[in-house]
Amino acid sequence: MSYILKIVVPPLPAEDALAWRAADTICDNDDDAAPKAPVLVRLHDVLTSVYPCLCSDAAEAPDMDDTPWSDGPLINNFGSASAVLGLATDDDDGSAVAFIVAASRTLGLTVLDGQVRKIHRPQVPQPGQTYAVCVQGVANGYREATVKAAAGRVFGATPEQVGTIFATPGCRIKRGADYLTALRYQAMLRRLGCRSTIEVEQPPAA
Repeated sequence: MSYILKIVVPPLPAEDALAWRAADTICDNDDDAAPKAPVLVRLHDVLTSVYPCLCSDAAEAPDMDDTPWSDGPLINNFGSASAVLGLATDDDDGSAVAFIVAASRTLGLTVLDGQVRKIHRPQVPQPGQTYAVCVQGVANGYREATVKAAAGRVFGATPEQVGTIFATPGCRIKRGADYLTALRYQAMLRRLGCRSTIEVEQPPAA
């Protein structure tokens, strides 16, 4: 059984009951032959940069857990006004669903999670604000040596550089990122077994 998320481009009514009905109508009436919405194509590219499509060679990357999608090519699930994404299962800690929701909201999209009957409405970051991604150590359940080796391969860092990163709680490995980029880095780190946080950077002086 798949875990289904509906993502819609048009604004939805403020009242949840009306929003659910409107979203169902949008998804049911989306024209497969129409050009895909650019914002949905961008979302697809962001999601597959962390969780590769089942049809992609990157899905076999040795440093990643199994990709969560229930079908592919994933791009076929994106339309002119909506996307309906199926996950083979919600991962144990919910990180895949959390990333999909956060990335979608950041792009001004609404996500409807029918499993928990919750609507995640858009939350677009302040324009021009930048963020830093900070490594906070190895996640529970992961072997430190394995995580460090994987992080070194993925980020092209030497063992000495990796050792410094993990020996320095809160070490900033990405600076000056927009929020969507910061989310992508954090999700990638989580897949490798790293704990991390996103911090707001001070805006540049006027």
